[in-house]
Amino acid sequence: MMNTWTTLLLAVSLVLSRQTAAQPAVNQLGLGLLQGEFAVCALEKSTKIPDWALTTTPVSITRSQAALSIIAPNNIVPQGINCDRGWRNFEVGFNPPSVFGVVAAFARPLARKHISIHWISSSPTDYLMVKQANLETAIRVLSAEGHPIRR
Repeated sequence: MMNTWTTLLLAVSLVLSRQTAAQPAVNQLGLGLLQGEFAVCALEKSTKIPDWALTTTPVSITRSQAALSIIAPNNIVPQGINCDRGWRNFEVGFNPPSVFGVVAAFARPLARKHISIHWISSSPTDYLMVKQANLETAIRVLSAEGHPIRR
């Protein structure tokens, strides 16, 4: 006959196994490499959103207390804008908000190889960005972690 502690442990184990089964394997989330390079731009926080930032997708526009940040394809960003250019952008596979550990599944292995990232969360898609100079290494690292990558 089971005692109370054994029953409690079995119940907790069952609950945890159900939660784990419902949680998609984040180490198998796929990535789709988008065409072209992207720029990470920092404008004055009071700047009106420029028309060029509204002409294509994907574009990320974030206004914080410090700046107006725009991430957009290099080819639409005018010269003279304060930008860090040369980023490559991966679209992250299906990523519902209830899934946890997604950013870590990508960031940890890249950090071990000293590869910086930008992460953009939107609904329903997230984006992972790495510098063009690190692209091939990032693809090898993430593929080795089990993430399928479409080019």
